[in-house]
Formats: sequence, C-alpha cells, structure tokens
Amino acid sequence: LIEINRVDPATPQDIINLTNVLVTHQVLNKLHEIKAKTLIIAGNKDRLASKLSSEQLHEKIPNSILKVIPGGHFINLEKAAEINQLIIDFLKS
Repeated sequence: LIEINRVDPATPQDIINLTNVLVTHQVLNKLHEIKAKTLIIAGNKDRLASKLSSEQLHEKIPNSILKVIPGGHFINLEKAAEINQLIIDFLKS
C-alpha cells in the first residue's frame, strides 16, 4: 500500500474533491431501487467504510449479500485471493 501511494500520491485537490463528494452525493434514499443481485464485501477493521455502513447498505439494497472478512479498508489488496474467490462464487450463483 505504501508503494502504491508513492507511485500515485493523492494531491490536496484530490482530498478536497473526495470530501466534497462525500458531503454532497447522497444516495441512501435510492438504494432500494437497485434491482440487480449485489455483493457487498467489507473488512471488519475498515475505519473509513465501517461494518455498520456495509450493514446499512445490505439492509437497503434488496437481494444483496454481505460478506464481512478480516481486514481493513484495502481488503481487496490485503486479501486479493479471498476477495477474488468471493466474486467468482457470487458471479456463478
């Protein structure tokens, strides 16, 4: 993860843009409109997108599946093989 940050570090403007999106882009009241089967993967130690946030998504998206696995915010990098298998199994189901 440190190496990724060295190759393409976030700029101050990137952080400002991200903050603006987080404040202004509100979609929670539209999640029930999602009709496709949805896989939600969360890390149980993620401090940016908490397990509670993932549980709320799961509650609001019909036909969703929530998988919580050990790890943090970069769970897709930390546990790539496990994440890939979850996605493959989901797509096959």
